[in-house]
Amino acid sequence: MGWSTMECDYDESTILEAVSHLKGEKKHSANLAALGYRTIMMGDCWQQQQRSFDGSILPDIRRFPAGVSGLAQRLHSSSPESFRLSVYTSQASLTPSNRPGSFRHEYTDLLTFCNWGVDAVYVDHSCDVVDSKCWPLLNHSWALMHSASEECVHAGGNKIDIVVNGCGPHLGGGMHDCGQTVAQVS
Repeated sequence: MGWSTMECDYDESTILEAVSHLKGEKKHSANLAALGYRTIMMGDCWQQQQRSFDGSILPDIRRFPAGVSGLAQRLHSSSPESFRLSVYTSQASLTPSNRPGSFRHEYTDLLTFCNWGVDAVYVDHSCDVVDSKCWPLLNHSWALMHSASEECVHAGGNKIDIVVNGCGPHLGGGMHDCGQTVAQVS
C-alpha cells in the first residue's frame, strides 16, 4: 500500500511532502506508514521527454534535481520507517504522456532502475500494435524485464518487483488476471 501520483503535476518536493504526511509528521495527518503504507508510486512523467544519445532513460532533472537515485536514497533512509519507490513505465515506445516507454529498452531500463535503487516497476502493457500481433512482442518484453530483474538481484542489487497493469493471453499460461507480478506470470 502506498501513495501514488496520478497526474503529471508532481515533483520531488510533492513526494517528500506526501512521505511526511504518511509518517504522521504533519498536523492533522495519521501515521499511515505504521499501518503499512510504505510505497511511493511515481506515475508517468518522472522521465525526460527523450532518451539520452545512447538510448538510456533519464529522469526529469528539473522536477527531480537529485535524480531518481537521490530520491530513492532519501526514501530508503527515511526514519523511523523507510519507504519503497516504484516507477511507471509502458511496454509501448511512448507512455500516455508521450514520454519514453520501455519498448525495445526493457532490459537496459530495468538495469537502470536497479542502479537507481528503485524497488518496483509498474508496467502498463500498452502496445504500439493493439491486436493479437502484439502478444508475442509483450511475451518477449516480459522475459527481458524478468531477466534484468534477476540480474539485479544476482549483482547484489535490490529485488525489483514488476507489477503488471493489464490482462490478456500475453501473460502466459492462459492467465487473464490483472495486478500480477512478473514472478507470478513468468
